[in-house]
Amino acid sequence: MPALVLSSVSSQWRQITLSFSALWSRMSLILEVGNITEKSLAASRGFISNVELHVQRSGTSLLRLRID
Repeated sequence: MPALVLSSVSSQWRQITLSFSALWSRMSLILEVGNITEKSLAASRGFISNVELHVQRSGTSLLRLRID
């Protein structure tokens, strides 16, 4: 289960997930190619923010990326 989902369960689960950097070290990326629109730019910004969040919270843990 993704760390972001686990951290959203409750404040206690959030504290636990934030304390284990290894939970943030796995990430699945779905990349789509197509025309650039305002909607796709907004989605890209959210996507980049999510990647940055995982990289930051993974700390010194090795990152495991799955790209589809």
